[in-house]
Amino acid sequence: MGGSTFDLLERGAYLAGKLGRETAAAEFLFFRMTGAYVNTEKDRGMWARRLHEQGQASADPIIQAYGRQAWGLYNWDVGDIGAAYQCFSWLGRTTVDGVASLLANSADPHPGPAQESLYHLAGQVGGAPIRRRHDLGRWRIPDEWFGYLAVITALQGDVETARSVLGTVYQAEGDTFEMSGWTRYQTMAASMAGDAAWAMHATERWVAADADLPGVAQEAYIRLDWYWARALTGDDPAGNAAKAEHLLAATLRDPPRWGLAYWYGLIAEMWLAAEIPDKAATALDRADQAIKAHGQRYAEGLLLLLRAPAARPRRTRRRRASRRRRSPGPIRRTGAHLFARRAERFLADLETQTGVATG
Repeated sequence: MGGSTFDLLERGAYLAGKLGRETAAAEFLFFRMTGAYVNTEKDRGMWARRLHEQGQASADPIIQAYGRQAWGLYNWDVGDIGAAYQCFSWLGRTTVDGVASLLANSADPHPGPAQESLYHLAGQVGGAPIRRRHDLGRWRIPDEWFGYLAVITALQGDVETARSVLGTVYQAEGDTFEMSGWTRYQTMAASMAGDAAWAMHATERWVAADADLPGVAQEAYIRLDWYWARALTGDDPAGNAAKAEHLLAATLRDPPRWGLAYWYGLIAEMWLAAEIPDKAATALDRADQAIKAHGQRYAEGLLLLLRAPAARPRRTRRRRASRRRRSPGPIRRTGAHLFARRAERFLADLETQTGVATG
């Protein structure tokens, strides 16, 4: 996909700006930035900052919206979940008329052939089809703002609100791409919450609707979450962990893609479910390496949470030191309250099982 697609998007943004079509320029720039994040480009933060600054300087609500999305994605990537939530939740604080205005003006209803081709390329880079204005419906907005908001809301610790947002916004029936978008965010939020039953319900609907289309960007992520859900509900944990490792290696590792460290963390959790802690520890080491090489520090809370059970076969003294180092405090300071609460539950269970205070 790479260079030529990205070059066209950059050229589209440049030409639209020169023609005074600042909203269109921001749209092309947003999809260029999205491609940078999907492909974990080293300079992805530069694209986000550029859009953020444009949004701050513009009186156009559409450009402001793209700027806030960009900065939310930037903060999610670096692990500042609280700041990401502030960016993504901005839309939820606007008036109904404001949302309707965003939807009504979000895309040119009659693009020319060249612009239509660029929109198509942008959709390929971003991993989701671009919706024309007449396709949108009242609570749909181009790109994946509401999906981002739902996942970040879950990470903030409000899982039920995240579930409600996804149930309200993404109408899954009758459109395989819509179903894939709905399922991707459902399973992502579910895996972060440790709710395997939720993830299973979403993926089973996805499979039943024949929405598992080869080549659709969301498919690999959904399948990884499906393997995770099956492993954690007792369906051949070791076999599903091995399948997930194979799929991750084929789709996310080389070249590195968005979420590499996070899904290594889920694979570690699968190996723990299979009671094979050595393989879990290896997966966690690979996740740490991915963070060092590619960033995306939002996964650190999950990895910290999983380190303690992965280390449990070691000597008691080392386990106790590990528990002290891995208190929920560092996780909570990032705004990832969901992982902090899961860590607290794990420590409470450990106290009950061992009689050893972990505070």
